[in-house]
Amino acid sequence: MKITFKTVPIDELFNKADGDIEETIEEFGLDETSNPLLLEIFKEMASAINKQFDGIEVAPFENEFLAAARRVDYPFSPDKEVEVQIVLYSNAEVASFFGNWGSQNKPLGFHASSSGWELLRGDEVHDNSAHQVFICTDDAPLDQAIEEMIEDRKGNFDRFIIRRDCTNFLITLTHEVCHAIEFIEHGAGLTPQECREVSDDAEIPYVSVYHGAREDGTGREGSIPLSDLDNSDEEEWEDINTEILEDRIEEKGVMMFCDLVDANPRLKALIEQLTDEKALKFIPPVGSGRKPSSMSL
Repeated sequence: MKITFKTVPIDELFNKADGDIEETIEEFGLDETSNPLLLEIFKEMASAINKQFDGIEVAPFENEFLAAARRVDYPFSPDKEVEVQIVLYSNAEVASFFGNWGSQNKPLGFHASSSGWELLRGDEVHDNSAHQVFICTDDAPLDQAIEEMIEDRKGNFDRFIIRRDCTNFLITLTHEVCHAIEFIEHGAGLTPQECREVSDDAEIPYVSVYHGAREDGTGREGSIPLSDLDNSDEEEWEDINTEILEDRIEEKGVMMFCDLVDANPRLKALIEQLTDEKALKFIPPVGSGRKPSSMSL
């Protein structure tokens, strides 16, 4: 299969939904951004992904989803093209349309297994008929991460540590893209909606389609089969494979991010600009009461 990437404005998605679109966009500030530079960086990253990784080939796993994809209803071929949409949004509240994250735990980004927009009308959540990743361009979470780092290090920090926090924040985009790629591998290119339709279970078997794990041990290399657990606790099994999945995806996301930066001087320059902006905001000038690190600005 080949994966293509497309950046989709969030207001374009809202325009496809029912309801009072203009009021919704105004209410959630979807046409605003708290940091134009951060938005520019994410747009540059998305554009670079479109250029550098568009058309990458992945091999589907042999499982029930691939078997279903070979049926008449879901014609499958090795040349099948699957589109991943990258959606940027500026208000963290948008995430609440797609899942119950908790009021204090809005994600920086997510791979959307639900379509989300039904919640705008108070309806039930429905499975997504597309492959989409959503990335929040609000820099308040970045500032919070830097502030927590400063507190943890008791003020002993410098520009390079701030750059690390900026980088970790930006890797959210490539991390979520890698989640989408693995979903496509494990689900034979089927969308979340199609995965539910072909599944024998009432719910999508997320352990299979997200984690690549299977009860009998025929899952993705590195995954843990249910039979390895003495108590055969399915919840524990899913938790273990979630940790394995996240470690694997984090490594892939970092590698993709490094590839983007290495091949894109403009992106590298924008990240340095963001680092300078945050360093000026959080590193006190010499003589202000904090002894500056030898590596400070």
